[in-house]
Amino acid sequence: ASQGVGRDLLHMVRENKRIFIIGTYFKNKIKLKEKNVKNLKLDVTKNLKLIKIIIKRFSPLRVYYFATQKILFDRHISKEKTKEYDKFFINLPLQILKENKSEKISFFYPSTDFINFDKKSPYSIIKLKAEKKLKKFCNKNKIKFISHRLPAINSRQSISISNQENQNLNEYLLGHKKVLNKMLL
Repeated sequence: ASQGVGRDLLHMVRENKRIFIIGTYFKNKIKLKEKNVKNLKLDVTKNLKLIKIIIKRFSPLRVYYFATQKILFDRHISKEKTKEYDKFFINLPLQILKENKSEKISFFYPSTDFINFDKKSPYSIIKLKAEKKLKKFCNKNKIKFISHRLPAINSRQSISISNQENQNLNEYLLGHKKVLNKMLL
């Protein structure tokens, strides 16, 4: 929750002082100091045991999965980058779900409407595959799965000279109340 969509969501939900929030970060420290928010440095690639402990301790729990690496929208990317996408967008969230399937959790997985614009991009192919695999696993294990294909949201991933009009998550959700309710309820 230190940047991009995760940061935007953290800043929205922190207003509800009745809920306890664990905001995680890896490289970019969360500078938010609120009584109902615990900031925790966590490397999702190495700290799956810590995630399991948190989920077990705070269940029932809503998990928002925003972990990512630099996204490339090109049609041709290296095999290394493709493996990295598989790891962050499919393997890690699936592993989190598998290790916590007996806990009372719901799982929010942000996807991208870029899938609708370029179905042949490796990023789109992997995100679509992730949506299907995660949804199938959650349905089979009776885990509430929430996913939404977000448009380009203002973040370091979407900054562009040609399109500086991207809205932040808050602006997007205020214009899409059904999505807001789906994400937060």
